[in-house]
Amino acid sequence: MTERLPTVSVVITTYNCADYVAEAVSSAIAQDYDRMEIVIVDDHSTDETFDVLQSMKDSRLRVHRNQARLGQIRNRNRAVGLARGELLKFLDGDDALEARAVARLAEPLRDDPRVGLAACRRTVVNPRGRVDTSEWAARFGSLWPACIATGEAVDAVPMLRAWLDGGATGNWIGEPTAAMVRRDLTTCAGGFPNVRVATDMALWAKIIARGQLFLVDEPLVRYRHGHESETSARWTESGRWLAGLEIWESLAADQAVRRCCPEVTSYVARARRDALRTAVTSLGEEHGHVAVSQYLCYLFARSRRRYRASIN
Repeated sequence: MTERLPTVSVVITTYNCADYVAEAVSSAIAQDYDRMEIVIVDDHSTDETFDVLQSMKDSRLRVHRNQARLGQIRNRNRAVGLARGELLKFLDGDDALEARAVARLAEPLRDDPRVGLAACRRTVVNPRGRVDTSEWAARFGSLWPACIATGEAVDAVPMLRAWLDGGATGNWIGEPTAAMVRRDLTTCAGGFPNVRVATDMALWAKIIARGQLFLVDEPLVRYRHGHESETSARWTESGRWLAGLEIWESLAADQAVRRCCPEVTSYVARARRDALRTAVTSLGEEHGHVAVSQYLCYLFARSRRRYRASIN
């Protein structure tokens, strides 16, 4: 008898979030959606996260643990590779879903094959799970630009162009927990790019260059803010000044983005010049050699990517 594959894969990635992971997984188990699997990949946590995961029981759970630390982006891409569903519902190990999140986000993707990405509003909560009233929550609680309609499938290329024109900064769609995507488009786009910041928005940009966007005007997820997460940790990495250039390189390398937004090639050229200028001018500063070293590492990585692309 042929196995009936799930329609939706809830993809949960975890690392050292023992205090929150039970809530995240329980919220996925509580979804009222048939033909769903829950794929969990723990990135070799050093706290009790994996013990908590092993204690949770449900026939839809598929729990994996990396033998060594991969890092947030590679771990997320590994989870995508393990998923079998046509649709991917992301969920970080410290966030949670409302009861009908999967059903509401899957609906536009199932009804309209042109839709590649569905996203919802989110409730920002603090580490204790209460609604966050901080200045950050007031500023970033709502991310969507006013120019995009909600409740209908839209061609988001104009929004993509506006985001590029503004410097490709910020996340105009939402974190992975707020999104559901088609697995085939995610794979075609290369998964989450290995950049220091905004890896999620970079992937969303590549997906909406290939398909339409549907925004569900309901808070269907709880996004936890105010504790040390993997995302916040990436902001403190050395070489953060190259983060913008990494985004531009990733976008300019994508054929679908170049086709609908050809101006991206001129933007990446400008970003390269700006980075070189920053590296050169830093030579006169006390720690200028660090920036130069980081820039040379960037050039080496770029050359390696080009070589690999040329032989594939």
